[in-house]
Amino acid sequence: MIDILLSTYNGERWLREQLDSILAQSYGGWRLLIRDDGSTDETVAIIDEYVRLYPSRIVRLEESRNMGCVRSYEYLLYTSTAEYICFADQDDVWLPKKLENMLKLSMESEKNASVDTPIVVCSDLRVVDSDLEVIDESFWHMVRLRPDLLQTPKQLGTCNYVTGCAMMFNRVAKELALPFTANAYMHDAVVALTTLYRGGQIIISQDKDILYRQHEGNVIGAIRVAKGLPYIWSKLISMRSVWKRNRRNYLQAKDIIHCSAMSFMYNRIKYLLRR
Repeated sequence: MIDILLSTYNGERWLREQLDSILAQSYGGWRLLIRDDGSTDETVAIIDEYVRLYPSRIVRLEESRNMGCVRSYEYLLYTSTAEYICFADQDDVWLPKKLENMLKLSMESEKNASVDTPIVVCSDLRVVDSDLEVIDESFWHMVRLRPDLLQTPKQLGTCNYVTGCAMMFNRVAKELALPFTANAYMHDAVVALTTLYRGGQIIISQDKDILYRQHEGNVIGAIRVAKGLPYIWSKLISMRSVWKRNRRNYLQAKDIIHCSAMSFMYNRIKYLLRR
């Protein structure tokens, strides 16, 4: 059984498409747990409509005060009881074999590991606009992510390539990630980094079964990264936001893998120069 965890917030515009794409999955052994984070639009009404239509598949948690994205997903993780867990965003579209492909790879990976090994399976994503027109066939290409350079905890702590909506992880990985640390910045990074730090595996799937929708309301989105001098210039003029983001990543990594500020900066600069 797979638990799909979805935190919503004012997502009425895209939510039906996401829910319909989950219901259309080729693998049917799943349960969808939804926690609304204090929406003021019609999001909750849409959720309740789907709960009435699919009471054995979709559950809405009654807790609905605003906790923020990270703590909302942490709450959902505590509620989950399945052997495998997926995060979902409210505005994406899943292709029909997403769960089937990820579950197959997860189970194959577990055959070659001990029963207490945390395992995360993740994939690249197809980046699309609000109308689902393809912007880039690869999210990693678009934002210049290099997973091959982020294979140790110290490297991954500086730059996370494991996107929440494109990952599946086992119960061991979930239990090791909880509770989230005080400086947890993103829920997907916490699970991935904890898994790698605790001797687990991050397996990359070659399937891209997510249409990663980009629009004006994204919490975390895909911004095309320039190369060479334009890239350096863009960083210089946005130094304040760059510093803030790196500080958040450092504090999160420090809590989980106990790295020093010097180690974090060394690995961050090394990665940026190599990619």
